Amino acid sequence: MTGGGMATEDQGPHLPVTPQEIADDVVRCREPGASVVAVHARRADGLDMCDPDVCSRASRAG
Repeated sequence: MTGGGMATEDQGPHLPVTPQEIADDVVRCREPGASVVAVHARRADGLDMCDPDVCSRASRAG
């Protein structure tokens, strides 16, 4: 899913929000050959944030 930091679930119902959803999406992208991803950490309400802990949890989940 290419959502970017400003996208919301209202705009794309498949937008990954939780660290596990983000990790799962990265794995799905890696399987066909993606080698680089841009992770946008999200708050519980789905809005973009800059929390390194959320990015860290997403990277450990994958």
